Amino acid sequence: MIDKCINANLKLLQKFRTNNSGILTTGNSKNHSFNGLSATIEFGRNIELKPDAFLSKDLNDNKDIRFRKGTEVKLSCSLLDYYISGSDLLPSSIKFPNFNNPEVDANSLKKQIIANIHNLSNQSKTHYKKNRFYRFLLPVEKGLSFQGDFYPYEFAKVDAATNNALTINIEIENENYHFFSTHIKKQHYIVIDSLNKVMLERFTQVVNSIFMTYAFLKGTYYGGLAHIFSYNDVELRRPIGIRVFESSETISKGYEIHTTNPYKYMKFRSPKFIKNKKGMIERIGKDTAKNYMFEFPMENYSKLCELILLRGSILRSFILIIDCSNSPLELKIPAFFVALENITNVVVNKGENNSGEIFEEKEINKQIKQISKEAAKKIKVLEQETRPKGLSSIELKERKANYERLITKLHQINKGSNNQKLAEPFEKFGYILSKDEENALYIHRNKFIHGDDFFIPDLGFDKEFKELFHLSFLVYTLCAILLLKLSGFSGYIVNLPKAYAYITKQKTSGRGLIKI
Repeated sequence: MIDKCINANLKLLQKFRTNNSGILTTGNSKNHSFNGLSATIEFGRNIELKPDAFLSKDLNDNKDIRFRKGTEVKLSCSLLDYYISGSDLLPSSIKFPNFNNPEVDANSLKKQIIANIHNLSNQSKTHYKKNRFYRFLLPVEKGLSFQGDFYPYEFAKVDAATNNALTINIEIENENYHFFSTHIKKQHYIVIDSLNKVMLERFTQVVNSIFMTYAFLKGTYYGGLAHIFSYNDVELRRPIGIRVFESSETISKGYEIHTTNPYKYMKFRSPKFIKNKKGMIERIGKDTAKNYMFEFPMENYSKLCELILLRGSILRSFILIIDCSNSPLELKIPAFFVALENITNVVVNKGENNSGEIFEEKEINKQIKQISKEAAKKIKVLEQETRPKGLSSIELKERKANYERLITKLHQINKGSNNQKLAEPFEKFGYILSKDEENALYIHRNKFIHGDDFFIPDLGFDKEFKELFHLSFLVYTLCAILLLKLSGFSGYIVNLPKAYAYITKQKTSGRGLIKI
């Protein structure tokens, strides 16, 4: 049992998010318009800074509210100090309170700027230049339930056993993180704790990788306005720093790729029993739901997080898969193909690519090269014999370049297509592509690349939509297979084309869950 203390975070959070007033200090800029001004900070839908009006030095291009790169603005209040990066002060309105006063001239005109804040802390930026322990706290409408979905796990005793939370441990490059969900009164929270000292930037990247992996497996990316707390000790009981953390909004229209509830995707017959020769009762058939109810191993979860952090192409693939799941099909399918190609480049190194040639037999390859060389010579002769007279040097250069392009294609005549490269990772992992999956790679991908019509228009829009919807599930599943195999996973995943066949009306082989 792990001990966790959340109440201390909520007390600091309440203190932090209370409307306050104080005096502004603008870095080392003694002459900046904000320096020495009284201001209030208000927490609502947006966080707003409202300084008092000041005598404006410039009415035209607003130079008096600009900040140098790296400038830190401090609001000194009686109970708490706030630190804001100048680049995160975004003016939302500019007012001139005494503009209509007839006694006011241009030299005594006052300006008031109200700004939205996207980055705020109770600690100076120097606080975050050291390795520290961190906690990410995100309020959500409904808590996460990890039990039955992930393994191994352990329970955390939250705030002296007020409530328990199932906790999973994620290990990324020898760094450990706890990921759990809890509730305090009626409010649910998702929590991620660092159990090693790390830099703030590293921690935020890890948090993003954990949420991306969860979204990939379960279909929901959690985001919104959260807070990151900093600590000096691994017990995470006395937070010393608190920082606003804004991430993308929650995206809930993805697709579940792993499940331990096979009844959602498969039907099982009622069991039948017979007496064997020894008179013992035994069951006929072994296809039971229990065969598919395997939790997702945390070592594979951790590996997916590592891939996101270490491989840029994998990160881009996750972004495309998660962000485009709710996009129109015309955007979704090309994005999934791009994601698939990015993953392929990680699975198959250039030096390992065996699909470089269509015919790999040594003798055939040799003869093809010889034929290509002879054809190239004939094309060069053709260029010389048909060359018009009086060409300028520029025209001659362009003409020769066009013929050289033909010759280059001849020399690459036995080169395998990019489609073959996309199929190779599946061979590497021992996954046999279905006919539908082969068509997705070899035929439909080219249609999207070259801008061809996917389907025959006179068959109707509804038919084309269902075909496209089916194709999107095919490519999504292919991406998922490669990502999971990269993590070392072996087990059952959701067969998305089969699961959504009731919408697409496509005949799909296999069952609702397939083993990879």
